[in-house]
Amino acid sequence: MRSPYILRLQLTRLMVSFVLYFFLIASFTLTDVCAGSIYLQGQKEGGEGITIVLDPGHGGYDSGAVGPGGLKEKDITLSLARAVKKRLSDHYNVLLTRTDDYWIDVEERAATANRHNANLFISIHTGGSFRHKASGLATFYWSGEKAKRVSHILGAAEEWDTETGSAEWERIQERYLSKSRTLAVRVHKELIGCLNINDRGCKAAPIYVIASADMPAILVEVGYVTNPAEEKQLGNQLFLGIIAEGLSKGITAFVQEEIKKIRD
Repeated sequence: MRSPYILRLQLTRLMVSFVLYFFLIASFTLTDVCAGSIYLQGQKEGGEGITIVLDPGHGGYDSGAVGPGGLKEKDITLSLARAVKKRLSDHYNVLLTRTDDYWIDVEERAATANRHNANLFISIHTGGSFRHKASGLATFYWSGEKAKRVSHILGAAEEWDTETGSAEWERIQERYLSKSRTLAVRVHKELIGCLNINDRGCKAAPIYVIASADMPAILVEVGYVTNPAEEKQLGNQLFLGIIAEGLSKGITAFVQEEIKKIRD
């Protein structure tokens, strides 16, 4: 039979462990909440002063996924980013990680947003698969797992772990998990609402390009260029305009909701 002293000691240790665990969970929650509000502090009601960085995936020697008719992902993403910028520039400061057909290293894309103290980072891609029937639109936010460099995001092409860079820096997106998820849900809802397209969902994934973004960040795959029917749509400027409108509405809705929370 254990002595009362030992029992009291064990009970004390248990209580201390519980209190430490509670404060640890609370600190993570508070960090996420603060990260989601401080980044918009001081912005004007209409959104003036907010910087949004759009990242057209691939470019230069890297064509990304290529459709059966020859349409390249890098051209779709650039056209779409330009169209979104045109719609948002009246209210926000909108920057592109690339403005023409040239390659930017994956690490440099989020770094561009960080250098400009951006408030949001949106990476734009299409899906790519060896299965021509693969189709649909998906929106991703960082999962908190080990980041991976991914070519043709979550499609049938290659992906590989990264062993370079600072592990701490690559996990900075942890501060924004809640807000990135909210941004992804808002943008995905707007896109699905305006497009007649297969809904692949809004989900978490260990996507390398957004892992080191020091602000809410998402990646959107706007359809499969390797699907013959969707390639035809993605090559149509009117269809890209509809996607751009959905993206713009989703981004604007998120920003205005966040500003309202701060002011309330």
